[in-house]
Amino acid sequence: MRLITLVENATGSPNVQSRMVKKLGTPSKGFWAEQGFSMMVENETGQKVLVDTGATEAVISNNLKVVGLEPKDFSAVFITHGHYDHVGGLVPFIDAGVPIYTHPRTFQGKRYSTGGESKTDISAPPQVMAALARAKLNLTSASVELVPGIRTSGEIPRTTDFEHALNFLRDEGDRTVEDTIIEEQAVYLVTKRGLVIITGCSHAGIVNIVTHAKKSTGSKVHLVIGGFHLGGASQDRIRKTMDQLKNLGVDRIAPLHCTGFEAMKNFSDRFVGFELMPAGSEMELY
Repeated sequence: MRLITLVENATGSPNVQSRMVKKLGTPSKGFWAEQGFSMMVENETGQKVLVDTGATEAVISNNLKVVGLEPKDFSAVFITHGHYDHVGGLVPFIDAGVPIYTHPRTFQGKRYSTGGESKTDISAPPQVMAALARAKLNLTSASVELVPGIRTSGEIPRTTDFEHALNFLRDEGDRTVEDTIIEEQAVYLVTKRGLVIITGCSHAGIVNIVTHAKKSTGSKVHLVIGGFHLGGASQDRIRKTMDQLKNLGVDRIAPLHCTGFEAMKNFSDRFVGFELMPAGSEMELY
């Protein structure tokens, strides 16, 4: 299997790589970064799945061109949850007729963040909402196989006492209510070394996600990659998260996107199996 980070908050130098991660792109043909997340997953037979689409069509389109791909090359798109920075680049894939998989609540109601100085609209952009009427939508809260070897987690139980989706609201009818982002799901890849988990933002809690993966599949977790949503988290929560991931037997991690500087620093200092995977990074899985 092969992974390519197509959209992320940062891009990486093509001259710096690890044993597992290869940097793509050239000085004349580079990747763009934005606040967002998108990852390409290719299975053993060459079928490609896109996990999220970043925040804008411009960035996902540029970065696809750098790796020589078009929307029509994908067998499926999976949207982890309904925030703009994960769905903003969706329209070209709808127009290409690619099946879109997500939770039934992903596109329901306006969404807001209250983590800053004011309430900020973080909903799917209007052009995405308008395009849904012509999309090949597959809505389910259960685990489904997207292509052989790649499946969704289904809805994730919230069981830890320290992982909470704070500072989010959503419109429900004429009311604005707390948003627990119940729709967020992850993606599972089956490899010889164990399960690989791809997360969008981990609003369900990264420990909850890994715990559910182990319980539902019975597999060892080799790698967890994606947003861990620990930006602004307390040192206590960061420490508990690291301890729990180690206790759950996770071999390697590649925190991205919304993980936050403090958490990234702690993980890189204290978690032996740490990888960087900014936009333009490729990883081969065996």
